[in-house]
Amino acid sequence: MDKGERVTGWRIWIPLLLAAVLGGYFLGQRGPAAPAGLPNPGKAAPPIGVATAFPEKRSVEDSIHALGSLRAAESVLVSPEISGRVVHIHFEEGQRVEAGAPLFDLDASELRAALEKSRAQELLDRLSFERVENLSKRNLASPQQYDETHARWLVSRAAASQDDTRLAKTRLIAPFAG
Repeated sequence: MDKGERVTGWRIWIPLLLAAVLGGYFLGQRGPAAPAGLPNPGKAAPPIGVATAFPEKRSVEDSIHALGSLRAAESVLVSPEISGRVVHIHFEEGQRVEAGAPLFDLDASELRAALEKSRAQELLDRLSFERVENLSKRNLASPQQYDETHARWLVSRAAASQDDTRLAKTRLIAPFAG
């Protein structure tokens, strides 16, 4: 590089440097611009009011008002296996009941009558079978007669058991304590 080229480079840099220094000086005279909506930082801000108070002892209410729903840890749908009219409720609303305690009684008058009828029929069929059994031991009754009376007695015994089960279903029992 020769001397002429170096001088030309300085000729470009000196005016640029001089323009940057003068521009910074003139911009600094105006001060920084305040953001929109805020007071000018050059001016003093108005004082902020402060209120003071002495501490005092007060009671605090410890409650929460909220809406929600509860779900039981255990639940069961209590419904009878047979239809009927409720004649007695064994508890008061909100009362605690133990497991196995009676809850409701349904009208059982018709079922009691049906049970009495089936027990009477069972007794009649058992006595008839016992007579035929005695006659059969002496060869005075046919095997068919023996089988028929025995079957009738078994059928009437099953009917009495079925009526007894229906009657037991007229009382609803608590499946668990609650």
